[in-house]
Amino acid sequence: MWPNVFWSARPVLLLAATSLTMLSACSPRGGVDLPTQVVARVGSSEISMLQFNLALKSVGVPTPGEPLRREVAAKLVDRELAVQQALANKLDRQPEVLLQLEEARRDVLARAYADQTAAAAAKPGDNEAARYFAQHPELFAERKIYRLREAALPGDMKELPEVRSRLANKQPLEQVLGWLREQKVPFNEQVVIRAAEQLPIESLPALNAAAEGQTVLFVSPRGVIAYKLLAVQPAGVSWDAARPIVRDYLARQSGKLAVEADMQHLRGTTRVMWQGDFAQLFSAPMATVQ
Repeated sequence: MWPNVFWSARPVLLLAATSLTMLSACSPRGGVDLPTQVVARVGSSEISMLQFNLALKSVGVPTPGEPLRREVAAKLVDRELAVQQALANKLDRQPEVLLQLEEARRDVLARAYADQTAAAAAKPGDNEAARYFAQHPELFAERKIYRLREAALPGDMKELPEVRSRLANKQPLEQVLGWLREQKVPFNEQVVIRAAEQLPIESLPALNAAAEGQTVLFVSPRGVIAYKLLAVQPAGVSWDAARPIVRDYLARQSGKLAVEADMQHLRGTTRVMWQGDFAQLFSAPMATVQ
């Protein structure tokens, strides 16, 4: 599935509770203070500008305004107050908290390795971007915005062949879902508006060719999704508009492939011995959805 490269927003992340103390800079002209490198002093601790900038960056807004800056700074103060109370209550000595802290440290280190490996990967140029643009008209020149009835079904349901058969025989999706309710099959149903890049890329050729009222069934190892096309609106993207987006996407894909290749090498050169029930778990072939 192609990530949402046209629109992205990430929530403020909980940063590691490490206090970074910065010295305030002094102006050489008459002793006038330059803007401080400390955002706030909370009791005996300080919140540094580095911490604030890192939290602000995690929001994913390129040009944050004053309300967002205030909100992020206030959340950092609240976090520091909570950290101080946790330390006062000696919560950092509890086994579960110690484990979570170590897991957070390992996550940061693993991400740093992945970022370093991805950054070293070759960056695709305009030729590769133009080729991708031409190969995926459903994302660009023929891009559409879809209004869909979306039903997320269990990937391991034994009723999947019957669902396929009913849809192949042009039975309306609503009737198929009614039949699944009778079979006590759990599923989630909603009406959504999705741009092409917000849908599984493997489903786009069928959706792009579908007429209004038709249902497209998308099966993946993670589950089964039925899309009934309710309405569609053309929303093509030109090459000039798409070029930076495609180059960024291909660069991230190149970095992802570099990390996967390096991990494959590491798995092949590092001995891993599964223990207990996991030895049997990993000796069995992984099930796939047909």
